[in-house]
Amino acid sequence: LALLLRWSWLIILAAIIACGAAFFVSSKMTPVYQAETTVLVNASSSSKTVDYSSLMLNSSLAQTYSQMMVKTPILEEVANRLGLKKIDPDSVNAEPTSNTQLILVTVEANDPAQAAAIANELIVVFKEQIISLQSERYANSLQSLQEQITNIQEQIELINYDMARAIDQSELDLLKSRLANYQMTYTSLLQTFEQVRLAQADTISSIVQIEPAIPPE
Repeated sequence: LALLLRWSWLIILAAIIACGAAFFVSSKMTPVYQAETTVLVNASSSSKTVDYSSLMLNSSLAQTYSQMMVKTPILEEVANRLGLKKIDPDSVNAEPTSNTQLILVTVEANDPAQAAAIANELIVVFKEQIISLQSERYANSLQSLQEQITNIQEQIELINYDMARAIDQSELDLLKSRLANYQMTYTSLLQTFEQVRLAQADTISSIVQIEPAIPPE
């Protein structure tokens, strides 16, 4: 106790110097703000099951998506939309929560509003990217069906035009028969188009932002 009392002035002085130095250094440093957002990943309805494997599938998908969403093409598109020159890959992190369907996305920036904007736009861009990638395999089929539907519509219009100018009953009957065949084909194509469109929707995994990022204090 005597030693502490004797050297107390030195201890206090050292503490004051240390605190002053820490304050000086920290005041000169550029502040870094961290914004967070959380997303929920759901596997496509066509791949869902009703048992434990469903949870494992979604968890695995969350791990995959967490790696995909911080890749350079995604970050470049986010920067382009926000009018930024570049986004440092080291400032963005996506971490899946163990054994869940959740991904925690964190973004660091010198401006709090910018950090939140990057985090939120990242989810928007990645969601669009996933939908685009998963829809590509159906694009050719849908385009082909749409072309056939358009062609059948044109044929039906031509037959209706000819029917209005038919000069005898035999010609009219022939046109009616052709019209009925085209209408059946048209209905079948519409049904097929709708089936393909629904199949496309069933195979797209959903990404839901359940906690948007806000500018950190």
